[in-house]
Amino acid sequence: MRINSKQLLFGYPILKIREVIRYAMTGRLSGIGENGIIKEIATVLACAVKDAKLVFEQLINEEYLIFEKKKIGSTLYHEVTETEKGRRLGVTRANPPITRVKADLLLAELLERVEKVNSNADFVYKVENVKVFGSYLSNQEILGDIDVAVKLEKRVTGEEFKSKSEERIKLAHKHGRVFSNFIDQLYWPYREVMLQLSTRKKGLSLHYDGEDEVLNRTETKTVFQL
Repeated sequence: MRINSKQLLFGYPILKIREVIRYAMTGRLSGIGENGIIKEIATVLACAVKDAKLVFEQLINEEYLIFEKKKIGSTLYHEVTETEKGRRLGVTRANPPITRVKADLLLAELLERVEKVNSNADFVYKVENVKVFGSYLSNQEILGDIDVAVKLEKRVTGEEFKSKSEERIKLAHKHGRVFSNFIDQLYWPYREVMLQLSTRKKGLSLHYDGEDEVLNRTETKTVFQL
């Protein structure tokens, strides 16, 4: 599935509707009262509460979302979850379309970079696994892009991990890299590996496996396992 960023759905920009679905996918529309859910949607859409209520009803009627009321003890719990149709919209990006042949090529090139990273002992992290998800798992020949989740693991632990991390940070400083804050510097050994895996070519969207809540709620296929 691919979307046009200028497209409208239920009278609102589709990217805003996608954001509402992502709120549901990450549990941000559950646990609060129905009025609270409508107000959250109104905030995302930047619209009046009565209009947000209509959009919410349309998302349910068109089978993007499921709304359930559950009683836990004496407490009424409101739960909003996504359907498979909603999940596909939630993980779709508004990138220019690419062919499946191009997507296969981008994936093959990524896996080549994975092998190079894993064979370079200078890096503090190595790639544990790579998963694809989103429209790439469909039978479509034209895709929005290829969504890939990468999970990294430490090559070493303890004092050796600390020592190797400091070496990579010093080397980055030597090559002119400037860090905006201490946290940015601390996570450099991790980020530099992700940068090695990325590409300037359009069509490849990299995600950090384990850090993307949307990813944890969608179908994936493992294409590389260490």
